[in-house]
Amino acid sequence: MPSDEERLDHECQMTRLELWCLTQWLAQHPEESAAFVLRERTNIFLRSDLYDGRPFRQVDWTDPRWLELEEGLCRLLEECLGRSDTADFEERGLAIFRPTIERRLALDAERPRKPRFSPQARVCGSLWFTPPTGGPEAGRLFFHIFNALQPGSIFDDPNYVPGCLLTVMAQADRDFGCDRLWTISWLNSYPRWQSFFPEEWRRDMGPEKTVPQAGLHFWGQFVNARGTFNAKHAAQFRQTGRVPYPVRQAECTFAALRAHIRKVAPRAEAHP
Repeated sequence: MPSDEERLDHECQMTRLELWCLTQWLAQHPEESAAFVLRERTNIFLRSDLYDGRPFRQVDWTDPRWLELEEGLCRLLEECLGRSDTADFEERGLAIFRPTIERRLALDAERPRKPRFSPQARVCGSLWFTPPTGGPEAGRLFFHIFNALQPGSIFDDPNYVPGCLLTVMAQADRDFGCDRLWTISWLNSYPRWQSFFPEEWRRDMGPEKTVPQAGLHFWGQFVNARGTFNAKHAAQFRQTGRVPYPVRQAECTFAALRAHIRKVAPRAEAHP
């Protein structure tokens, strides 16, 4: 597992990358405020000690402690506006958020943070889902992805992800009558992930979404299996201005996925 020093380095590197992204986005989208971009297009708040684990859409942005951080960043941004070299802005911006990041890490050291799931969540290896709502979408299941094997990778064992998928389908079929599944993630642009799914998954993917968004479905590609900073992907993002793996939506039927898994991972089994 990452050491305390590695965790802090990761959080600082991610914060600098997101501050760089903020400057690039604002330069091209002056209609958006810095506060909006900070809240909606970066994960900086999620790494602070102000984040209590509630769903992102329920965050109270009026907390005076957060507003003070926002205002500090906005003042710095005005001071650094127009500079082509963002290194000074990134360093001074990091200094604004570093205390709250360090407090978050200290809290995690006292109470090791586990993945946060809603009370209704069904955890299936490195995938999880909540019971689908009724209506016309009742048979269509959305699932989430995380790495339950850290510091290992979900791709180390070619049967692991297929087994997680079989588990999701078994529970969702048996308990909720679902027959399709879908998700939105940068992983849908990643060839190794795509290989676990049938042709209809790859063929019918939604358009590439390169717009920065808060959440690991976008920023997760800058975290490696150990839970530390993926410098290679970050360098590519900085050099090209485009994320290595755009977020995409994809879906398929249970029947097509089960048939595909029997071909590519015949030894995979649903997890108990």
